[in-house]
Amino acid sequence: MLYRRHALLGSFALVSACVTSTEGPSTVSQAEPGTVPLPDTIQLNMAPANPSLPSELAAFVGKWGGKWNGTLASNLYVESIEQDGAVKGVYVWDTAPNFRPTRGASRFKGTIAKGILSWGTATKFEFLVRPDGKLQGSRSYDGFAGNTIIMTRMAS
Repeated sequence: MLYRRHALLGSFALVSACVTSTEGPSTVSQAEPGTVPLPDTIQLNMAPANPSLPSELAAFVGKWGGKWNGTLASNLYVESIEQDGAVKGVYVWDTAPNFRPTRGASRFKGTIAKGILSWGTATKFEFLVRPDGKLQGSRSYDGFAGNTIIMTRMAS
């Protein structure tokens, strides 16, 4: 399910305006955005964006951090992007008691099309770079709306 840029931004604004968390601190990730540790089994292959990449693709390269719905800290490492929009990266998540009991990480291969980075099938991730330089994302499950996140570029 690929959203158009304006539809994606509009849906995030609506969800952000309507969601209020009433859960206590026991459901909140213990890590701050950008500090979720990588497991020893994953080595990053970060490279600067190729100077010949269009700026709308190059804007995705780097380390990003945020919390899904303000609860689950996650990092996104966009390691490389090809001219055709093919992306390689690593997605990392923290623990959140009563929500996700263990940390984890996963390598992914995605694509950037029409300004949206996406990957996954049953669980689908989509991200776009906002005009303010932050990364705005959504996670859906089997086509049903899931969570939203705003990620900030982190120092590598």
